[in-house]
Amino acid sequence: MQKLVPFLEGCSVEYSKSSTGADKKTGQKFAKGDARFVATTKGARILLSLKSASEELQPVLEEAKEFKLLSMKGLENLKEHDRAEFFKHFSVSAAEQNAYNKEHPPPADQPSPPPAKKRKMAKNKAKAAKEDEEDEEDDAEAKEQEEQEEEEEAAEHAETATEQPKIGNKAVVGPSSSPSSDSNPPAGAADSKSKSKSKKRAAK
Repeated sequence: MQKLVPFLEGCSVEYSKSSTGADKKTGQKFAKGDARFVATTKGARILLSLKSASEELQPVLEEAKEFKLLSMKGLENLKEHDRAEFFKHFSVSAAEQNAYNKEHPPPADQPSPPPAKKRKMAKNKAKAAKEDEEDEEDDAEAKEQEEQEEEEEAAEHAETATEQPKIGNKAVVGPSSSPSSDSNPPAGAADSKSKSKSKKRAAK
C-alpha cells in the first residue's frame, strides 16, 4: 500500500498536445485537446481516457484511502466540462465538487482557432472583398472623371457657338445679298422707255 500512494501521486490529468497517443485500454486515439489521464510506471507513460482510468484505478483508490483524489496533478487546469467528466467517472460527491470548484475555479474556455482551410477561406474572402471595394472606388473615380470631361467639352462647345467674327463693333452675320434686277433696272432700259413715251406723245 505504501507504493500505491507514490504511484497515484505521480499520476496526472492533462490535455493532449497533438493527435498522437492512444488509450491503453481501448486503443482509441486521442485528438488534439482531448483530456486524458497519464500514469507513469517503470519510466513509461501510460495514457488512458478519464473513463478508462476510473475503471482501472478503482481498486487502487479503494486500497490507498489516504490518497486524496482531488489532489490529482493537473485537475485544476481542466475546463469545466472536462472537470465534470472527471468528477462523474471517479464518483466525486456534489459537495466535494462544489468545494473544489470554489477553491479552484475552472479556466474559461478559449475559442479554438479555425482549421487551416477555414482560415484560408476567410483570408480569400477578405481579400476578394477588399478587391471589390477597390474596384468600386476605381469605377466611381473613372465615372467622376468622365462626367467632368463631358462638362468641360459641353462648356467649350457653348463658348465656340457664341463667338462670331466682328468688324468694328458689329458682328458679321453673312454675305450681303446682291441687289435685285427688279428693284434697280439698268440705266439703258430706263432711257429706252422714256424715248418710247415721247414718240407716243408726238404722234398724238
